Amino acid sequence: MTTHANRLGESLDRAYRHWRERGVLETSHKQDSTPPHLTVAISRERGAGGGSVARNLAQRLDWPLYDRELLEHIAEKSGVQEKMLSDLDESRPAWFSEILKSLGTDRPMTAAGYAALLHKLLAGLYMHGNCIVLGRGAAQILPPEHTLRVRLIAPYEHRVDRVAENFPSRQEAIKHVKQVDKDRALFVREYFHRDVNNCHDYDLTIDTARLDVVTCCELIERAMAGRIAELQRQ
Repeated sequence: MTTHANRLGESLDRAYRHWRERGVLETSHKQDSTPPHLTVAISRERGAGGGSVARNLAQRLDWPLYDRELLEHIAEKSGVQEKMLSDLDESRPAWFSEILKSLGTDRPMTAAGYAALLHKLLAGLYMHGNCIVLGRGAAQILPPEHTLRVRLIAPYEHRVDRVAENFPSRQEAIKHVKQVDKDRALFVREYFHRDVNNCHDYDLTIDTARLDVVTCCELIERAMAGRIAELQRQ
């Protein structure tokens, strides 16, 4: 069984490979044959299976997945700078190194400070492209030009049924779903001044109660192909 630490380590390894392979930030002066970079930002209702879809899509594309856990680990653990960035030499992303140098393990971080840091991290990931970001307001704050913004939803009862599998009672599952949805909406509204439920902030909305994980990923991949084709025509 894969442990929590092993899963995080695997995510960091994939992220490291992503930074190294992408190298210096791409510019419009690079080869015309280079496909435009794209970031997939997935927003989801609690219990809609967003994590499963995001992980499956990351495996299919062989792209790194940046979820809340990985982003918080990157932002808060000073050891990441030593372990990951010291080997990147001149190719290391300046934005990332700069952010981590400003952090200290003994420095408290306010919610607003974390939101500002998160914004900078997401901006850097967007500039590199070829990655998936799950939650954290990425669909609302990343520029739409090179972002495919996906919203995963499902009927309330379906979401409660799914979440209830991990709770002692259905009543606790109901409370959990309501609270998480509320917290996510509040985070985006308070720090990024957007409404997570605004359908106009998304390019693609999928009801995961009607489609399985593989079909959801196939739809996202089709939308990605269309978006990339559009960028290449510009």
